Amino acid sequence: MLSANVTNANDSSERNRRDDFRQKELHDQDNLESSDEAASAAIRSIGLSYSLIYADGHEQTVQVGSPMEFEGRLGIPLTPSAEPPAPPFFASENYGQLAMSEVAVSKIEDHRDRFPFRLHVVRGSEAIEKMTALNQNHPEQFAFIMGDEFSVDRLADNFSDELSENFPAPEKVLKLSGSHSVHSVMEKWHEHRRKKPPATPEVWETDDSMSEFWMDDGIPRGPWSLKEGSEKEIPYDIHPTIYDISEDKFRSEIAIGQVDVPVAEFWNAFAWLHFGGFNNCPSPEELIAFSKHWADKFGARLMFVTYESLEFAVDRPVESREDAIELAMQMHYVCPNIVDQGYGSIDVLAASLMGKKSWYFWWE
Repeated sequence: MLSANVTNANDSSERNRRDDFRQKELHDQDNLESSDEAASAAIRSIGLSYSLIYADGHEQTVQVGSPMEFEGRLGIPLTPSAEPPAPPFFASENYGQLAMSEVAVSKIEDHRDRFPFRLHVVRGSEAIEKMTALNQNHPEQFAFIMGDEFSVDRLADNFSDELSENFPAPEKVLKLSGSHSVHSVMEKWHEHRRKKPPATPEVWETDDSMSEFWMDDGIPRGPWSLKEGSEKEIPYDIHPTIYDISEDKFRSEIAIGQVDVPVAEFWNAFAWLHFGGFNNCPSPEELIAFSKHWADKFGARLMFVTYESLEFAVDRPVESREDAIELAMQMHYVCPNIVDQGYGSIDVLAASLMGKKSWYFWWE
């Protein structure tokens, strides 16, 4: 394994060396010197990728094939390491330093230009740490985990010319979100459910234990009880988005998105994410309203945004039954699947929310 030795960013010689490097032309992988096909294959197998992120937000990504090539281009010496190190990650307040991810061949990099916001590529084992560091060091820009290459590709589709037409401009979304209060949205939803009751939840048809449940004005209700296994929470450091449970290993590369929205107002990120309005998922402006409400009341923080799911970390979990029932109603509106395909009733969902520090939503 190889690691980069980088001097302190305040050191003038190091700063001058990086300034000189920025003046040089960056050659792409095709220009790497290789005498034969065997050498080229060897280069690809040990390749390193790095990105320079400038103060104006411009990024340049370069693949290099050997330690010598890396040292020659970047001006940072590489030295052997006895222990496999974590990939180095450097970021300055003005994005004038280097961010590097040790990924031999990055598939996520191919999608970088499809998004109107920054994309960082890291190993799955580092995703939580890197996202946390970005949000702490750059509170003016909200960072979140987007998942693996498959998820990133699907998310990028929403920014295509064809699908972009389905999403208003960010400024319009933010303006619309101001007219959506959680209280008014829920009142309209309850009225609609009373007038037009939905179909019986799918879980009722497959689980005999749901015989004691009933519909109350179109809302699935039942006894206060925990669904088996619902009390378990998966630790974030082995979250399925970053950890492949079937393979029992971390995913090789994960994307972290970063939008120009203050971390303290993360809910406004939905105006830029082109997420919502599909498969019973609320519109972006409604997601803003609910996310802000949950942040204010429960300290909820958005962490994961994949192509079909959202997940929040919760600093102040629900403590009372009254709050739990109210929250379960809101969750059922935001994500019908959570009851119809999962918990079976508002009451079972509410019971599971007591003390729970993570909330997961999915739309198939």
